[in-house]
Amino acid sequence: MMLAAPAAADVVQLRTAAPVGEKMYLALNSGVEATLTWGDGTVEKVKFDGEEKELTVKHAELSLATEQLVTTVYCPDCSLTELDVTDAPRLAVLVCADNQLKKLDVSKNEQLRDLDCSGNQLSAMTVGKCRKLVSLNVGNNNLTTLTLGGLADLQTLICSDNKLKTLYTNSQTDLQALWCQNNELTKIVFAGAARPAHLVAFRNQLTQLTPVHLSGVKELWVDSNRLQEIDLSNAAPEVVSASHNQLTSVLLNKDEKQALKAYYVDDNGLMINSLPTVMDGSFKDTLVAYNIENQAPYRVVDEPSIALGDRIQFSDLYRVNAWKQYTRSNMVLKNATGSELVKDKDFKLSGSTYAFLLPHKGVYAEITSPLYPGAVFTTVPFDVIDPTGVEDVLTADLQVQVLPGALQVTVAAATPLKVYNISGVAVIDEVVAKGTHRWNLPAGVYVVNGQKVALGK
Repeated sequence: MMLAAPAAADVVQLRTAAPVGEKMYLALNSGVEATLTWGDGTVEKVKFDGEEKELTVKHAELSLATEQLVTTVYCPDCSLTELDVTDAPRLAVLVCADNQLKKLDVSKNEQLRDLDCSGNQLSAMTVGKCRKLVSLNVGNNNLTTLTLGGLADLQTLICSDNKLKTLYTNSQTDLQALWCQNNELTKIVFAGAARPAHLVAFRNQLTQLTPVHLSGVKELWVDSNRLQEIDLSNAAPEVVSASHNQLTSVLLNKDEKQALKAYYVDDNGLMINSLPTVMDGSFKDTLVAYNIENQAPYRVVDEPSIALGDRIQFSDLYRVNAWKQYTRSNMVLKNATGSELVKDKDFKLSGSTYAFLLPHKGVYAEITSPLYPGAVFTTVPFDVIDPTGVEDVLTADLQVQVLPGALQVTVAAATPLKVYNISGVAVIDEVVAKGTHRWNLPAGVYVVNGQKVALGK
């Protein structure tokens, strides 16, 4: 039970787990004169000047009754288990971080502009009536949801180190800084006009970021998520940190390259076309800091195998980088044994398109560039197959129709039918009767009596 407070302008009550005799430090706004009444009946007078006052704990309960309006309460790291500010309705600043609070009622504090209750044990937090909030810090609590509706003036939100799965900031059009790292977020919903300058969202489960809401970003920290692409083509970031994702594409604004100072994208699946220039022609670093190492092989074909004669384009991956600068890259093709493939023997090069002349196992590209010294970029290996048994002449009366997950064949008379997958394995070899026939097959490339077809899911 909190103490019954004497009549006063404002009253703040608290309970602490700090032992009797220990020091604690409190601050109220300058000029406030308060009567401090401890739970053991001890009374003392304190005049606050805006700076912390050292108090010796005399009991678990303490009531501060003031003669002036309380607009600031500063009580971090005081081992508080309870805090009641409902009788301080003009409170504008409340800092009660790093305590042991399990609940906090600010429903009567409609003048609050700055609230920091981070580092407590809060499992729920209602701030909907605090419509003047500009800065809110609820980090390092036990929150699973956070409702921000109506907080149109909010500019800074810190909700890191909680258990949030979805974050809706669609009312915060002026949001400038969002720290929401170390949650379980799969989605962040921004207001249509929101253009945060600072977005810190690492160690979540995000799969996408809306490009329009990144257009004003200066610092982007989204490491350890599940992102596959980031579009910064309309932004001028100073820091991009997106390591440990599943990135295969990052778009940068070539007209804002002078702004970028740090670029961390290690442990992804990026190619040179998603990188800024990190070293110029004079072998000088162009960025203050960067890490582009450990890029997983990049997938250039959807299937594990391709047929002889199939055409593949590689140059878009490395010819120019994300700043549209030519990279002077060198690419070689190798097979599973590590042997380098030879032009006009193993493959034919027409412009920038490759067509393979001989079968090979585990073909991959190996790409290097003087702009990225020491870095080697590779592609996912694929087999080049010469499908067997496809010399059969396509019957004029045979019609092949590709359906989702199925192959449909119509013949005008009994017809031998041979269907091979791209690895050359026969999946259908029979004489089919007149009419329409359908087979459910996995997605992939098939050869039907010599005709190659692609079957979708």
